[in-house]
Amino acid sequence: LALERADRTAIRWSEVLADFSDYLPRDAYLVAFRGRADSVGVEGLAGHAAGVFAALQHAPRVAGVRADAPIRQEAPRPGRAPVERFAVAVRLAERAP
Repeated sequence: LALERADRTAIRWSEVLADFSDYLPRDAYLVAFRGRADSVGVEGLAGHAAGVFAALQHAPRVAGVRADAPIRQEAPRPGRAPVERFAVAVRLAERAP
């Protein structure tokens, strides 16, 4: 019985990652994804990192979003627009038993 309850309430990391990919702006991509307990740390690049924060706040299973490091502008590659490197800490909403 305890094992069944643990399985029902366990975080499905693949579902969280799929949600994030659905909500991230099209020009953003992740370079790191670390899940632990009820939190996720993500790092990535985007044309405008502020859009990433706003988008993730609307994703299912998300209870809170905050910067985990300062946003840094990366030097553009020849012929490309500059991008911003971001690190976000996401607190996940509790899952019903």
